[in-house]
Amino acid sequence: MAKEVGVALIEKKIRAPLDALQYAYEQSKNVTGSSTACLIVLNDNQLTAANIGDSQFIVIRNNQIILESTEQQIKFNMPYQIGTDCDLTPKKDAQLYQLSLQPNDYIIMGTDGLFDNLKTSAMLNSIKKGKCSGIAQDIANKAFVNSRKKNIVTPFAKLAKEHNVSWSGGKPDDITVLVAKVVNKQVKGTPKRK
Repeated sequence: MAKEVGVALIEKKIRAPLDALQYAYEQSKNVTGSSTACLIVLNDNQLTAANIGDSQFIVIRNNQIILESTEQQIKFNMPYQIGTDCDLTPKKDAQLYQLSLQPNDYIIMGTDGLFDNLKTSAMLNSIKKGKCSGIAQDIANKAFVNSRKKNIVTPFAKLAKEHNVSWSGGKPDDITVLVAKVVNKQVKGTPKRK
């Protein structure tokens, strides 16, 4: 489905994340399996996003979280997914988000392996690490370490308790982290010297 999202955005020039996800979903109907999906499109200073499942993102401004997507679950530890043998579709079931961005805003996007194992407050602390690649690596490392610990209160353990499921510690899972920083738009062309 990721390839088809790329086709939608680049070749078909579909700019709305929901429409791009729906296109990818329709083009992937013959592929066996299912997936969660979180797609963010940045256009000038506008963030638009479509999310289905338990991947998530946060937007940070002045060291405060100003937008946090929420996970979608059928029941505890069973996220919404699109694909074969699923009745869900992007058009019908995706959560939509829109936000005006400002220079120096950060966007942190990740799979459930990130958000299940690391509190967003720990992500805020990582913003001071400099470049986005360093921030992403630091956040991924923290989530991985937490996923292996047995006696730590993670977001997943807290949610398990809320659902009367006995669980302690982290949750081993894949961990993917993307970090972007909003910068001032540069004027195209070569600056002229006086």
